[in-house]
Amino acid sequence: MRRLRRPSPGGWWSRRRLLVGLSAALVVIVAITLGSVAVTRNGQQRQYRHGTIVILTGATKGIYYSYGVALAAAINHRLAGVDAEAMATTASVDNVRQVALSPNVFAFTAADAASAAVAGRAPFDRPEPIRALARIYDDYMHLVVRADGPIHTLADLRGRRVSIGSDGSGTELISERMLSVAGIPEKSMTVSRLGINESVAALENGDLDAFFWSGGLPTGGITDLADATSIRLVPLGSLAAQLHARSDPAYRPGTILADTYRLAGPPTDTTTVAVPDLLVTRADTDPGLVEEVTRVLFDARAEIAAQIPVANALDRRSAIATFPIPLAEGALRYYRSTKT
Repeated sequence: MRRLRRPSPGGWWSRRRLLVGLSAALVVIVAITLGSVAVTRNGQQRQYRHGTIVILTGATKGIYYSYGVALAAAINHRLAGVDAEAMATTASVDNVRQVALSPNVFAFTAADAASAAVAGRAPFDRPEPIRALARIYDDYMHLVVRADGPIHTLADLRGRRVSIGSDGSGTELISERMLSVAGIPEKSMTVSRLGINESVAALENGDLDAFFWSGGLPTGGITDLADATSIRLVPLGSLAAQLHARSDPAYRPGTILADTYRLAGPPTDTTTVAVPDLLVTRADTDPGLVEEVTRVLFDARAEIAAQIPVANALDRRSAIATFPIPLAEGALRYYRSTKT
């Protein structure tokens, strides 16, 4: 299988550098002596650990990152004694791996990656103690191509230069499963593994014919690309049922509405595959801290949604639908305390 050479890493982290950086940050977190802060709500005193927490997100042009930055700011504003920092990452799969290393780390991840981690299925070697705070919104699979190119179906990817997502990302996980279900071997394409930032630049520069991306709507990087370059989305919805049956029941049919991006041609809805996104942590993260972070997630929804409209999808009734990933103890406390 031929691989497209990655662009110079100036401004971009290689996966190795990224994981080294993340691991170093987690060591710092573990080294911090955590204390306890007491707060009073509705006449009841609650305690939670204070100190530094990290929120693992995704590429800087994706919604995970924007959401994580806004959530970290809300936590810092609302939780005394907590210093939250959002970190750019390669997203879902690696986020789950990093969460499993230490408590007091939170991460955005797609449900397919989280369920594989909990069950110990590939790409994970063993079950990981991952717990969910909430189902937050849904990702939609994109297959982005140049409008003047020859790719109109998944089968047209044969012989083309295609990015299937960065190493350790949720995009890589679902695109590999999608290609397998469709019977398209990677060796039939020139495959690269690039994140959304790199993929957008490569397609715009003519170094790619197509790229996969799994993200919320709209994804900023694709919005910017559509404003600068004439592009189309290839329909993928016909694979939803097979992916649901063969790979993970988290997959479902979805639709990217015509007005989501400025695409070439007449306005047309694009059928695709959707998967829920979760906010997760390790099972032994302090329950008091988890409860307060969950509370901030909901209390700050309006201010976060003013920056990231997809945050409006957060709803207490659907937020608990994280099966097969169990809810964290602190998250359960929050939902029980707000039940009406």
